[in-house]
Amino acid sequence: MIAFVLLHFIAAAVAPALAPRLDRMIFPVLALVPAATFVWLVPRAASTFRGESYTQTVEWAPTVGLNLDFALNGLSAILALLVTSIGALVLIYCTWYFRLGDTEIWRFSSVLTAFAGSMLGLVLADNIY
Repeated sequence: MIAFVLLHFIAAAVAPALAPRLDRMIFPVLALVPAATFVWLVPRAASTFRGESYTQTVEWAPTVGLNLDFALNGLSAILALLVTSIGALVLIYCTWYFRLGDTEIWRFSSVLTAFAGSMLGLVLADNIY
């Protein structure tokens, strides 16, 4: 789960460098990240509806006791599917929304992808400090 959240932020960091070369086509490329997350979530979401749950913990600052805890249960699975599907669809829609040569594509594509990753991290978070 953490890998897909990080993948959103990596894509957001790379987007400003790719946007001048790809122009509007940066959006379908970036839409692959939430779409891949959606595809990964579908079978796991189906198993959470049968009562299973998935957890993942990453020690962030072990001396202080801060961990990054992620959980996929029935509710978070529904919300994660919603976030990733809408994120992918909005990014694809942006392909036709922006004009060719628009100077703000680099910024908007990065911010929108980072927002999708933030929303995914929020719905998968098991604890929030």
